[in-house]
Amino acid sequence: MTVTNQEWNEEERLIITKPFAEKAPKALSSPVPACTEESCIEFAKETLETEDTVSIYGHLVPEVSFHGGFPLPVYSSKSTTGRVHVLQAFPENCFPLAREKLTLAELGAFVAKAAFFPQLRPFPDASWTKSAPDILRRLSANSSFKKLAPDLFRLITDTLQPRVHLLDSLPAVLTHHDFSQVSILVDDSEHLTGVIDFDEAQVEAFWMCISGLDECFFGSMEDVTWYFYDIPADYASHGQQTEASLSIGIIQRYFIQGMVDEIDLSKKVHRSSLEYAKGILPEFWY
Repeated sequence: MTVTNQEWNEEERLIITKPFAEKAPKALSSPVPACTEESCIEFAKETLETEDTVSIYGHLVPEVSFHGGFPLPVYSSKSTTGRVHVLQAFPENCFPLAREKLTLAELGAFVAKAAFFPQLRPFPDASWTKSAPDILRRLSANSSFKKLAPDLFRLITDTLQPRVHLLDSLPAVLTHHDFSQVSILVDDSEHLTGVIDFDEAQVEAFWMCISGLDECFFGSMEDVTWYFYDIPADYASHGQQTEASLSIGIIQRYFIQGMVDEIDLSKKVHRSSLEYAKGILPEFWY
């Protein structure tokens, strides 16, 4: 069973609208934030996972603070210019390569900053790094996965699973889990002006979520098949440790909503997520 283009578009719309329809109303105590031309303040029910975001990334991320006995954390940030990357205008007759390269370079620097601020171990129980051995064990017992994607199944069981211990040799760093184009703010010149959606940030092994750049900038899903625009980034040259971390991040990102234990092709999200995993993960090993 394959995914039709119409189903794919519907799934993409759900992914984009779900945070605003479900997560935002649950988090915000008031639908109207206090905003001026210089700054914006919002109230939320839960604090960020870490207090280190501003010390690492400065004005690119919101700051969390408490005011006296006020029970809710306050998120405050300077107003940023630009818009989310996915809404940038694209010329009809040519691809703005120089503009996109600038965004990627600045995102790369953003990711690299975390390496200079190592975090304490052990990794949190909820982290992708800590749960990696159990996720791989469950995938190796997933008969539906073995049947539907045998090559990817062998890659995980024969190559990746024996290397999961290498994650312990990488720095523990603050990690943004979702470098999607709706989490990245840029100005008209594609300079990075902000990164949002830090509510699920975790301390992870370095490079755990770098694959988000591949999904959003190095390729796309066309006719329900993943295509890289040119060739995948040469992550393997950085060693088996980062290769393993990258791969674990891809698995954690796409094997969602019960897919680790059983893949049900009657569910659109299972079909689309499996296509992403089959298209992206093998390219970093072969």
